[in-house]
Amino acid sequence: MASRICEWRRDFYPGVGEFDVDVSMASCTLGSLPLKAKFGRLPALLQTTLMMGGVDGILGHDLFSAYDVRVDHGHTVAIRPL
Repeated sequence: MASRICEWRRDFYPGVGEFDVDVSMASCTLGSLPLKAKFGRLPALLQTTLMMGGVDGILGHDLFSAYDVRVDHGHTVAIRPL
């Protein structure tokens, strides 16, 4: 995934508080669906905390703006174009 830093943002996560993050624009695929989105690198403490819980990343606004996303409690995710 090639990317370039396009901005910096202040973000917030419960238990961690506020932090600054560099934001990059990149293209990727989710399954077979293309997505151009902004990605931020989380602070090391938050990355480690999420990884210990089995979380690889946090999906954001760009995904929900481009696709109809449905998640059920059985951990099934359905993504389709709007």
